[in-house]
Amino acid sequence: HIDTTPAFEIFDTTKGKIFYKGYFKDFAGMVYFIGSLLMMYLGVMGVRSMEWLKFKMQFVKFSKLLTLSTLARLFYTNCYFAIIFTVGFIFTRVKGIGIVPIEVRNYLFYCIFTLIMMSFFYLSGLLIAAALRFRNASYVLMIFIWLLFVFFLPELNRMELGAGSPKFREPDKT
Repeated sequence: HIDTTPAFEIFDTTKGKIFYKGYFKDFAGMVYFIGSLLMMYLGVMGVRSMEWLKFKMQFVKFSKLLTLSTLARLFYTNCYFAIIFTVGFIFTRVKGIGIVPIEVRNYLFYCIFTLIMMSFFYLSGLLIAAALRFRNASYVLMIFIWLLFVFFLPELNRMELGAGSPKFREPDKT
């Protein structure tokens, strides 16, 4: 029986320590960082062209127009992100990285979750634009809410999880 505890430092507590610096250095982080800002911006811009809306309202009710236009924009932007995910998957296959079926399933779940999350950012931007009539105020509020969702809430969650993590006793030094 070989005791490998000192070699692996299993009892080293990580409470309050930073595991890594920076959130957006990998593929998922870049998609989240850039994609969330882009989707929120597109949501704010969704009701900005009032001339177009007035022209279309001659033919269709406003609620139907807004619903169809939102669904169409969500469809096209989600297709854009689906293409990015597909290209990322193809690049891993071209580089010869072996992927087992369970990893493909997990990647598909990640893609679906990200598309739902990006749709949430789009709808948040649309809500901001609908609530505020002034363009500059909606941009300021958009940036504030985006910073809140992207930086503050994840950091608050990380701090809360770190505070609730159990402390391990230090190993006896003999």
